[in-house]
Amino acid sequence: RAIWEVFEKGSRALGITCGADKGDIKLSVSGPVIGEIAARLSGGYMSGWTYPYASGRDVTKGALRIAVGLPPDLPERDMGFVSAERAFISIPGTIAGYSGLREAERIKGVKNVFVLKTPGSAVEFPTNNVKKCGNIISQEKTREEAVKSAEKAVGIIVPHLVPGDARTREFLFSQNK
Repeated sequence: RAIWEVFEKGSRALGITCGADKGDIKLSVSGPVIGEIAARLSGGYMSGWTYPYASGRDVTKGALRIAVGLPPDLPERDMGFVSAERAFISIPGTIAGYSGLREAERIKGVKNVFVLKTPGSAVEFPTNNVKKCGNIISQEKTREEAVKSAEKAVGIIVPHLVPGDARTREFLFSQNK
């Protein structure tokens, strides 16, 4: 409840009364701490995939409707599902291809396999979301099932790197780690 109250107060302070609104708020030992409150939808896969899969609410459509003066027309009742997102990553090098992508798509509960780094793409060990090779999005009835499906899919996807890449060699064999 404390997080929600801080979010509402922050939104009102910014003048956000109708439309897209998102916040990053951490509950610390001394109470809620705001990282960000913004008049926009959440980025990444949250607004377009994970939240709609879990809730049945297409918030992008709702935000667009509000922007043109229409009611959001979102279902009152949540669908009661859970959606999980997991990433597949690589060590530095150049992507030659992947194994396991088709098998990952067939795992029960997996809704999407997004490949972000295609063959020929330079990759590095990720330090942020932009540097991931790809993402799995799942939808299940429980958190445990959603996480299990997404993690099983990630576990069978293997990025293959172009042999002889100096970045791969440096990462694997450098004495300066």
